[in-house]
Amino acid sequence: SALVCTFLYRWHRYFSNLSTIERTFGQMKRYLRLAGIRARSHETPWEYATLRCRLLRRGQEAVIRITSLYMKAIYGPRGLSDEEEAETQRLWAELRGVILSEALRKAFSLLYPSPRPHLR
Repeated sequence: SALVCTFLYRWHRYFSNLSTIERTFGQMKRYLRLAGIRARSHETPWEYATLRCRLLRRGQEAVIRITSLYMKAIYGPRGLSDEEEAETQRLWAELRGVILSEALRKAFSLLYPSPRPHLR
């Protein structure tokens, strides 16, 4: 219980100082790690979104759009517009469930593998 509280406190503290898109992108990457999709140290955000996230069954377009907005906010001359901020929040609300269901599907497949026919 104390471990969970500590984890949640640190999670909140880390993400509370970030902009909406930075927080969303960071949370997206953490959730994707839960689903077994990890960024490699040499990958750019764009490479991560287009290469790694092909492993997702659904939600690839949302991952790419969130990544595009992240790159625009971080590397572009201006931040995101109010409409883009709202889009980021909407996309993340939809994508979060998709990633969590993928993570659960993978976890259950590890716990309860489907029987395989015997090869003769």
